[in-house]
Amino acid sequence: MSPAELLSLLQQEGGERQPHVVGASGRAFFEEKYGVVKGDEVDRLVESRGWLVPLTSGDYASASDVGGLTRTLKQKMRIGDTNETPLDYLARGDDIPAELVEYTLFLQAHIVQLEGRAVPPTLWRKLYSKVVPEIFDAGNVFMLAQEEHEDEKEEDEDDEEDDGGDDQEEADDDGDDADEDEDEDDSESDPVAVPRSNTQRRLVVVKEGGLAPLEDIFLVDHAWSTTTMDAREQLDTHQGLAQRLKSMMEIDDQEVSGSGLNELVLAEQWRWNMTYRLGGGSSDPVAVWYIMDEVGSACSHSDYPNFACVPFYYLTKGISYSIMWPIKRAEEGDQVTRDYLADVKVYQPGVEPVMLGPGDHVPAIQRQARLCIYHNIHEEEHAHMDAMLQAYLDKLASVIPLEIKTTIIPALSSPSSDSGPLKQHKVWTDLNLVKKNLTWARFTITENHEDSAIMWLAYDTPDGPKPAHHQMVNAFDNEQCITFKHRLNETIQTILGTPSWMPLTFNLGTHTPEFIAQYRRHQASGADNTWIVKPWNAARGQDIIVSRDLAQLVRQQEGGPRLVSKYVHRPCLYEGRKFDLRYIVIAKSTYPEPEVYAFKMFWIRLANQPFSLDSFDHYEKHFTVMNYSKYKMQQLLYTDFIKNIEGQYPSVSWPVVQGKINHMMKAVIKAASVRPPPDGIGRTHTQRTMFGFDVMVDDQFQPVLVECNYSPDCTRACNYDPDFYNKIFSVLFTDDWMENQSIR
Repeated sequence: MSPAELLSLLQQEGGERQPHVVGASGRAFFEEKYGVVKGDEVDRLVESRGWLVPLTSGDYASASDVGGLTRTLKQKMRIGDTNETPLDYLARGDDIPAELVEYTLFLQAHIVQLEGRAVPPTLWRKLYSKVVPEIFDAGNVFMLAQEEHEDEKEEDEDDEEDDGGDDQEEADDDGDDADEDEDEDDSESDPVAVPRSNTQRRLVVVKEGGLAPLEDIFLVDHAWSTTTMDAREQLDTHQGLAQRLKSMMEIDDQEVSGSGLNELVLAEQWRWNMTYRLGGGSSDPVAVWYIMDEVGSACSHSDYPNFACVPFYYLTKGISYSIMWPIKRAEEGDQVTRDYLADVKVYQPGVEPVMLGPGDHVPAIQRQARLCIYHNIHEEEHAHMDAMLQAYLDKLASVIPLEIKTTIIPALSSPSSDSGPLKQHKVWTDLNLVKKNLTWARFTITENHEDSAIMWLAYDTPDGPKPAHHQMVNAFDNEQCITFKHRLNETIQTILGTPSWMPLTFNLGTHTPEFIAQYRRHQASGADNTWIVKPWNAARGQDIIVSRDLAQLVRQQEGGPRLVSKYVHRPCLYEGRKFDLRYIVIAKSTYPEPEVYAFKMFWIRLANQPFSLDSFDHYEKHFTVMNYSKYKMQQLLYTDFIKNIEGQYPSVSWPVVQGKINHMMKAVIKAASVRPPPDGIGRTHTQRTMFGFDVMVDDQFQPVLVECNYSPDCTRACNYDPDFYNKIFSVLFTDDWMENQSIR
């Protein structure tokens, strides 16, 4: 519901009221309008009106589903001394004050944000009074100051010692008291981020009398909001932006002369920025990275902060801010601090940790590792992380790889529409591509899923139709063990250890310390240190970044669960460009031995620009998925690819490379089928499936597994071969076509 619609609704409700009678109570109003008063008048009014609660993504859910509107109207819209809500006015039949209507609309639009960000309800009204007129009054309460680095402090102390002998003697006389004070200060002091240069801005409270907890809330502007792929272009385009950020980040001129200002800003941003996700509904959420203005960026980190700071998106104007408020008493002269990892808590010993994304409770070393990108940590902590890495690698090395039969995976031959006896199969599907292209007479599309022998689902959703025990379906139980990237990594490492075709991979949600230790090993040895970070479960190249910057790599998990893998820094190139290959692999059974086939035709996805190991934010150089982006997609038939690649590399025989790829794909499915659910894939005889395997080839023509996808998009396959689904269905769901057919 839009604000205008809500306003109309409120006015309509007010227009339907009975004439107000002096002394009439809200109880009498409800009895007359809604019947017996049962104590749930607010809920019934909300339900009767069908009021909706807007979500931050732009979607809307009913109040009965979310409950947010009821709570808001009932408890959190009170203003002034009257302590009344819009419903109080409606119940009496009075007009609702315009101010209360506007505040109601504001909360209607932002309540999910406010509650999700844990903004105290007592501050909502004050936030509203500042956001709407855009009041930035932090300058009345805080002051920017410069904090000296320890080296300068020591020099100053040396000077004082030379000139202050008498003072030193007086201090010595009170030595016992001083020691006691030092001990007390140490116990109460909060660790803050170590400055990155000799001076660093800090934010200090200057308000007389200080600030009490939850006394006020402040708007903080954003100096720069960007995405990973847009950052470079913005710096190149907007004059003055890089200079402002240079001043905020305290980059000196000597550094600029060596590397160039924009490159330094791009690297340094990961020690300064914060993130939120924008979008939802029909659009894919986008990770937005922003740097607060000079005030917000001067807030240092503390594990024991005195302020909270969160992003806030003002939907009415489409502007993002940050908002900050005191959570502890801050005296005049105190430094303002916030927790850079406020959503990441250390779990208590003996309590099972949950690590599925932001807001989790993690081991102390996991949090410390994520904070080390902001300041130096002790060498013993690095030693601890290195020991964790070695244990991780030793565990992988101890796995005895599963034996995979040397026979290559067979390629799907070409059944025809008249192959074998024509047994009829009724098919129900929610995929229009199947309805359009499943044309052979042996298959009949039905609109009643209960009447079908075969169910072909685009997505397995909780609300979707479920197959009966006798119906065949295109999904194995627990396919996620290889179609979710983190589960695929866990399956391969557990069953196969470290096969040559699987890049070294770490789950950042659980193994950030191990990854940092591996990164440091590469750094020390001079080995290539380029890594790629991917979401656990996303497709079409969403939120994938390539980088050599440790801070950027580690911080990607702030946008959700992430894996980090060693980047293939020496890929095989097709005419100088990076490529990967999409294979359609179908599994007819998984137990006792997988019966799997690969469609002979595969699809080549080419980067648009020549490959080089730099400019990792250049999408067309390092990424190959173009058909879902704004970039041009180049079509290349697989037969032409094979001919040209063998011409480009005369010593290479593609059938040999293909055999290695086939063996790898079969090994993945075999590894998935070793264990039953919930660790492995299902073994039911009525289940079949189709995977989309994405494969790279390195410069030694060894295959590299990229990922395995459920229900791959087969639009291109149907364009290449109109009988694609006819052949797939024949192999998966019938046996008669195989008579007198050859399988390679």
